[in-house]
Amino acid sequence: MKNTHSDLKTYIDLHQLIEEYRGTHEENRTFGLLHQKLLSSPVELLNQWVEAHRHRLPHPPLSERLGRILSGATLLLLIVAFFLGIFSGITLLRYNGNEPVNLLYFLGAVFFLPLLTIAMALLAMLRANRAGSMLTHLSPAYWMERIFIFFTDKNHEINYRVAINPLITNWIIIRRSQEFALAFSLGLFLALMGIVASQDIAFSWSTTLQVTPEAFHQFILMLALPWEAVLPQAVPSLELIEQSHYFRLGGRLNSEMIKNAALLGEWWKFLLMTTLVYALFLRFILFILASLGLKSALKRAILLIGGVRDLLREMEEPLIQSEASAVEKEFEPEKFIGGSIVASVQKAYSFTIGWAFDEATILL
Repeated sequence: MKNTHSDLKTYIDLHQLIEEYRGTHEENRTFGLLHQKLLSSPVELLNQWVEAHRHRLPHPPLSERLGRILSGATLLLLIVAFFLGIFSGITLLRYNGNEPVNLLYFLGAVFFLPLLTIAMALLAMLRANRAGSMLTHLSPAYWMERIFIFFTDKNHEINYRVAINPLITNWIIIRRSQEFALAFSLGLFLALMGIVASQDIAFSWSTTLQVTPEAFHQFILMLALPWEAVLPQAVPSLELIEQSHYFRLGGRLNSEMIKNAALLGEWWKFLLMTTLVYALFLRFILFILASLGLKSALKRAILLIGGVRDLLREMEEPLIQSEASAVEKEFEPEKFIGGSIVASVQKAYSFTIGWAFDEATILL
C-alpha cells in the first residue's frame, strides 16, 4: 500500500497533467482497454495513467518541489517541537533543593494538555470535510508550514498552479499537528528520564484548591487505570499522597516530608507511565487515524480534479468514428497479384490476422 506522500505526489502530478496534457480520446480509450481490470477502480486507474505519462511533466515537476518544501517544513517543525518539549520538561522539573517539585505542573503537560488537544483534533477531524474549518488554523503546524512555504516558494508558483483541495489541506494540517505533539511529548519523556536518572528529586503536590489527599488519590487511581493491573508499583499509594502534600506556609518543609524524602521520589514511576500512555500512546493512535483520514481524503479529492471525470469517461466509453482516418482515405490498393476465391463466407473464424494494424488499433 502506498504511503500518503506518494498519494499526494500522484494528486499533484495528475493535476498538472490534466492542465498540460490530456491525451486524445483514442489514446485514453486504448489505455482503458489495456487496463480493463482497473475500470471498476477509478482511483487506481488514474494512478496507473499518471505513472504512464509522468515523463511528460517538466523537470522537476511541481510535486517534487512541493514535496521538498513540505519535507523541510516537517523536519523543522519536528526539531522545534522536540527541543521545546525537552526545555519545557527541564523547566517543569527544575529542582533547587529548597522545596520539592510540584508534580501538578508536569502532570498538566502530559495529561491535561494532551487531552485538550486530542479533543480539539477529534473535533477537527469531524469538521475536516468542510472547506472553511477554522480549527485547523489554530494549530501551530498550520502557521509554521505557511510561513515556510511563503519564504521557500519565492515566485509563489506552487500556490498559483496547484490549487490543492481544502479537504486535503485540512487533513495535512491535522496530521502535521499530531507529529508536532508527538515530538513535543517525546521531548518531555526524555527530559523526565534524564532528570530522574541524573538528579535526586523530591516530588510533591500543592494547590490552592481545597483538595483532600483522599480525593486526589481517587483522581490518581483513575489516571492509573490503564496500567494498574500490569504495573501496580507505578500507582501512588494513599500514604505517598499524604506524605507529599506540600504547603508553602513559612517557606520551609515540614519535618515529616524531610523524614520521608526518599519516598517522595517514587512519583517518577507514575509520571513516566502517564507520559507514555496519555502523551505518547494516545497521540500515536490519533496520528494513525489522521494518516488514514488523509489517505481517504486524497482518494476522494483526486476524483474532484477538474477534467478527471472526462478523462475517465474517455477511458471507459467505446470509441465510435463515423469516417475513416486520413491514411485510409488516401489508400490505393495495388494490383491484385494472387489469392483464392471462396464460394461462401464463413460465419466464424478461429483467428484474425491484423497485418496492417498495430496492437492499439486492434484493441479499438
